[in-house]
Formats: sequence, C-alpha cells, structure tokens
Amino acid sequence: MSLTSRFITTVAFSIYLPLIPVTAFSDTLDQPDGPLSWGSLVNLSELEYNRILKNFKAKGYRPIDIEINDDNKRPYSLIMRRDKLKSDWAIHIRLTHEGFLQKNRYYTNNGFRPIDFESYRQKRMQFYAGIWVKDSETSSKIHLNLSSKDLNRVMKDNKDQGFIPIDIDGYQLYGQLVYSAIFVSNSSDISWSARHRIKQEDFSKHFNEMTRKGYRLYDSNPYSVDSEVFFAAIWVKENRPLKWVASRDMNSKTFHDFWAKFRDAGYRLEDVEVYSSEGGTRYSGIWIENDKSKASWKHLQTANKLYEG
Repeated sequence: MSLTSRFITTVAFSIYLPLIPVTAFSDTLDQPDGPLSWGSLVNLSELEYNRILKNFKAKGYRPIDIEINDDNKRPYSLIMRRDKLKSDWAIHIRLTHEGFLQKNRYYTNNGFRPIDFESYRQKRMQFYAGIWVKDSETSSKIHLNLSSKDLNRVMKDNKDQGFIPIDIDGYQLYGQLVYSAIFVSNSSDISWSARHRIKQEDFSKHFNEMTRKGYRLYDSNPYSVDSEVFFAAIWVKENRPLKWVASRDMNSKTFHDFWAKFRDAGYRLEDVEVYSSEGGTRYSGIWIENDKSKASWKHLQTANKLYEG
C-alpha cells in the first residue's frame, strides 16, 4: 500500500522497537520541522493493525498517535511518521490498569516518555494503550482515571511546576466519566491553555476565541457522556510561526477528501479522532505544515470553514 495513497481500512499487542542508538531528541511537542514522510490509517482490524505497523517499522517510521474505539470490529486508527533520529520507541495495547502502570514505570525509568494514551472497552473489559519514545532530556508525568475536579487540580499543579499537557482524554470507566492527562517539562516555555469539557455545539465558539488570541489547536479528543459528545482540547502559542488546519465532525468522505487535499498542499496529519455522533461515525483531525514549498495560508481559511461547518 502506497504511503501517499488514501488510507481507509490497523500490530502485535505489544511491540518494542530498539533501533540504532542516537542522541535523544528534545522537542517538547514532538512536532519536528518537515518535510517528513508520514502515513495515516483509520478503521483497521487487529490483523491489519499488526501487519501495517510492522511494515511501517521496517521503513523507519514510528507511531505518533493511536485511536482505539470501544467494542468495534475495526477499532484501530494510527498515524506514523518517519523518524530521522531513529529514536527508540514502544507501543502497547490491551494492557490492564496495573499492566499499563508497570510499562510506564519501566519506560520512564529507561529514558522514555509517553506521547499518547488510550483507554477503551472491549468485551466488557477495560484496556489501556500507550506510545512511548526515547527522550531522556524531557521529564514526563501521566495521570489516569481522574475526576473533573482532580484534573483541574492536576493541570494547575503541573503548570505551576513548569509542565505542559500534550494529551488529555475523557473515557468511561465502569459507568463513571474519568480523564487522563500526559504532561511534559515545558523547556521551550510554550504558552498553553486546556479545557476538558467542551460541548460539541460550543466548540465553534471556543475555536474562534482561541484562534483570535493567537493559539493553535495542538490536540483534541472527543468523548461521549450519555450519547452527548464533548471535547477536550489543548491549545499552544509558540514563538515559531506554524501553519495549521483542523476540522471536526466529518463523515468518511469529507475526511478523506480533506486528507488528500491537505496532503497535496504540503501538510501532514498529527492528530486523528474517530467517534460516534448523531448521524454516525465522525472524524476530526489536525494538520500542520510539512512542506513549506507547498503549504499556503489560503488553506487555513478553507479549513476553518470546514471545521465550523
């Protein structure tokens, strides 16, 4: 399957990929300048996920985002990106709560940091998944199964300690809404703002408010409460100018048309979400400039219209 083709169709349950030792990278947001080769895949079966991750690994790619949906025959979605530094990385799925904590302790004790987290249910069992990358220069913290009040406290405490969130998720745990959050040391002194309970119908207003203040959307995670969709969102404001586009609540055709259009315009997908909403399965995504020779600001206006549409 060509990496530049349109992907729609997702690795052994646990894969650790030691590569050639190199100096660990220190990129707070793990969004290096391009151009970088990348690929994304959605709605994959477990067999496809295992096969494709193995194939990407052999070509020097590492996963940067994983999405796993509850009780779905094709639950896996994945973004892979070529890693010029050939950093060591690990990905694990189908972990118990204790199993995840054990993996995280092992990797953080060995100079890794988590960059993505998922919690999901399959056959009445709660599972956890994560991606780690070797980065001995960046401190990290991960908090699981938090109440909304606890998450607010954790965000304030970490901000006071010089940390920035890179992933916030909401999910159901035995009938209760809980949250997770990954924080890393904010060595680049990036301004940030995060909210975790934005109603679907309020996101357009929130989006416009934040973009007017000069922030860009770094991470967005939809979740459901009694069939109502909410979003958690992380916004960042950096010294470097970075062109970006984002869209949400897309059906399959709109998502893949959008994907192809902005790939051709020199952007790469950094975040993908697949979720249930009124009318069926919906997709959201965040793209950033990847190839300066192709990227154009005119696409940002188009993207905002689609995002709010």
